[in-house]
Amino acid sequence: MAEDGGAIHVEVKCLSQEASVRIVVEDEGPGIDDTLRGQIFEPFFTTKDIGKGTGIGLSVADRVVHEHGGTLALLEKVEGRGARFEVLLPVSGIAPAEIQEAVPGIPRILAVDDNPLILESIGVKLRARGMDVVACPDAETALAAFEEGLFDTLVTDHMLPGMDGLELAGILCARDARLHVLVISGNLRGGEARFEPGWQYLAKPFTTDQLVQALNRVRMGERTGAPPGGLARR
Repeated sequence: MAEDGGAIHVEVKCLSQEASVRIVVEDEGPGIDDTLRGQIFEPFFTTKDIGKGTGIGLSVADRVVHEHGGTLALLEKVEGRGARFEVLLPVSGIAPAEIQEAVPGIPRILAVDDNPLILESIGVKLRARGMDVVACPDAETALAAFEEGLFDTLVTDHMLPGMDGLELAGILCARDARLHVLVISGNLRGGEARFEPGWQYLAKPFTTDQLVQALNRVRMGERTGAPPGGLARR
């Protein structure tokens, strides 16, 4: 809908007999061509021009929905309308407060990513595991949040607008040497890395278990350094 604009319609319905919630999201864009229907959930698949989209949104959404026991599907075309997706999620019998109380010594995570879908996904994944997450869309916001509260772990995207994730991590670690750092990236390339010993790396896309395992490693002080091949400088 980028060129002509339009509206996004969201319909939520509780299916009591099936103990599930149905969410239908429909836009007024050009729709999805039949030849592409089998590829839209593949990581990094995109029809957008370079610099206008990573193609990671539907992949992340699909993974998050499945990790919550649900399904995400592209529905049949509706004449005169755009894309139409259906999410089915099971109704949980566990209240959020109960999940929080189940984990003693809740870790406080500062999460930074300029992709709102990925940032929300990280928050959903970690809060579901009983962690306290403050989400920031860029380094500037993260620096301000760091000044206002105590954090034990930084989870940051490598490529951020303005200051990148490695520079942000260096500044925050200089302010608090106890801070753990997990760098995430979907753009692994060769080049010199500015990784410090003890920092961990996790490639996008990732599952909840992979994210939690990486956090556990960095919080235990494992010193793996940069990923093979390094992360390119901006």
